[in-house]
Amino acid sequence: MNKDNLTRIYTHLGSVHSDELISIAIVLHVFYMDTTQFNLSDIQIFRSEIPDDLKVTDWVLDQGKVCLPLLRQIDHHQLEKENHCTFSLLLDSIGYHEKAELYLDWYRNFITLDCSGPTALASKLRTGPDVIYSLQSPFDLAIKDWFKKSPNDPILKAFLRKMGEHIVDTIGKYVHKMALLDKHVEIVDLEKHGLKALFYRTVEEDPSFGIRKWMQINKHNDAALSITYDERNKGWSIYRFGDHPKINLIKIKKEKDVTYVPRNGFVAKVKKEATRERLIELANKSLKR
Repeated sequence: MNKDNLTRIYTHLGSVHSDELISIAIVLHVFYMDTTQFNLSDIQIFRSEIPDDLKVTDWVLDQGKVCLPLLRQIDHHQLEKENHCTFSLLLDSIGYHEKAELYLDWYRNFITLDCSGPTALASKLRTGPDVIYSLQSPFDLAIKDWFKKSPNDPILKAFLRKMGEHIVDTIGKYVHKMALLDKHVEIVDLEKHGLKALFYRTVEEDPSFGIRKWMQINKHNDAALSITYDERNKGWSIYRFGDHPKINLIKIKKEKDVTYVPRNGFVAKVKKEATRERLIELANKSLKR
């Protein structure tokens, strides 16, 4: 450890919350991603009060009751409105807050849970607090316990940096995919019930990624299924959205170019030689009366 280059991150004592954990994850990735320049052993995390000898390279997260990103001091507890947590303020300071709100389905609920608690989130989601508690992941609880006991475990810090990378990269992946979908999606009218199919012919490893979000943003609520090329399986996929009651892909299971349909009929795998016209024909054959 080089004491001259040491960066310290201070967060609060007491219970560990996801807010400070993910905030640290973003800091480690965005500001210390260059592993040739920054060594994680030169970044020390302290669960303590804010010291009097803060350096310009130190961070204070989720305590202090100020939001001064240029001074690396970010907290939300001073805000009158509970519409930001430390994580969201940090993302806002690097230009990612609005994108996170748009693309990360969990983001706004995460803020509500941290700022207002499980009862407020339950009310927002029209359920009970017990449901919120029951959704706690053992993975999440284990990470918090790990951080509480060993905040400077090198494996934990590497994991947190990877988490930050995942969040930032996922937002970037959505931005890229939305542009591709805008350019290449074709909305096709099906024969019954006023339903539509989303036809997306671009070849990529994960063609289904972002399609639901694109539909939500563009208000295509009448799209009942998607038709995409699956590079991994070297063929086409016809996928039913949301278990749509008017679609049953089991109806096309015996078609000669259909290679697989599971019992619940939510997807059909089709040979790569199928033409656009044939794929739309199969989609229409899956419609219920």
